[in-house]
Amino acid sequence: MKSSQIYVLLLVFIILAGSAYLFLILNNQVQQKSTELTGLSIIKAELENTSRSLAADISDCRAQLTHTQQAYKQLLQSKQANFTNPLFKELVSFLEADKTEKTQYNEQTYDCTGFSLDLYKNSRAHGFKSGIVEIEFAETNNAGHMINVFQTHDKGRVFIDVAGTKEGKGEDKVGYIKPGKPYGTLPFASILNTTTAIDCNTTCRVFAKEIDYFDLDVFSYAFFENTKQCITLYNNCSRIFAIDSSERAEYTSEEQNKLFAHLQELYVYLDKKHISYISKNVTVKSIQIYW
Repeated sequence: MKSSQIYVLLLVFIILAGSAYLFLILNNQVQQKSTELTGLSIIKAELENTSRSLAADISDCRAQLTHTQQAYKQLLQSKQANFTNPLFKELVSFLEADKTEKTQYNEQTYDCTGFSLDLYKNSRAHGFKSGIVEIEFAETNNAGHMINVFQTHDKGRVFIDVAGTKEGKGEDKVGYIKPGKPYGTLPFASILNTTTAIDCNTTCRVFAKEIDYFDLDVFSYAFFENTKQCITLYNNCSRIFAIDSSERAEYTSEEQNKLFAHLQELYVYLDKKHISYISKNVTVKSIQIYW
């Protein structure tokens, strides 16, 4: 046999041997991948079973949640049915007897939240329906505030703020809330005998001639703003009677006497109507009532 033939045969043998080796390697890889695919298929099936099981559990949980919410709503309605909206005179008697406002204020342990929650519990223990009011301020650097609300039969909705002082000398206050305006209060006792309001949207010159009363809901924000105007009017007109006032000469003796009398009447009207604010620079953004 010629050497060239031997070379060809040797080359063919090498090619065949290499092909066989590559076939074995590829076959092993195919078998390995097939095993991996089988494992993945098993995992996929298990995940699908788990997913179906979780979906069924979620469905059951949603059904249970809906049932619980309905039961809770019915329970609340049942409990609310046991409470009544008070007459205003009943609210007055309750607040006079309740001393929540005399608790010492503590920013860390007993702030406005503690006061409002205690008044809420006390009012319900008294058989009255009441609500908790969360006030959100527009200024992000200022915390909110919490007060109470009563829906009286004869006076409508009344906001009550019983947040006290660090000295334990707080008083019941009427809260005045209007989005976009500062939140303010007036002492509750100061409005008990107030049935009409003095029109203070006027000048000292006009006020010297006449004093006008008009009907105004004492629990409305308009009443709060009118009270602010009355305080401003009283301060401005009182300065006319200062010893060094040059304005006094502009009024006749009769006008001075009438103005002085009207100021005395305004003073009596404003007696104990001490306005207070969380801050004059803090405005109400929104409120949320929880009955």
